[in-house]
Amino acid sequence: MDRDRDSDSNLIKRVKKGDKGAFEELVRKYQQRVFETCVWRLEDEHMAKDAAQETFLKVYRGMAGF
Repeated sequence: MDRDRDSDSNLIKRVKKGDKGAFEELVRKYQQRVFETCVWRLEDEHMAKDAAQETFLKVYRGMAGF
């Protein structure tokens, strides 16, 4: 794995240029942590799945302003 190519800041730059694969990589990298945080806060796995998905949708939609 090329560390420079896969750094978070580099992935974000690629997403902002329209690279959907870079966003998928960010999701893979953080999906478990986001889901676990949602489970911890919501104490319900089904709600946590929805919250995690909504979190990534908001991140994607707001990426241009990041």
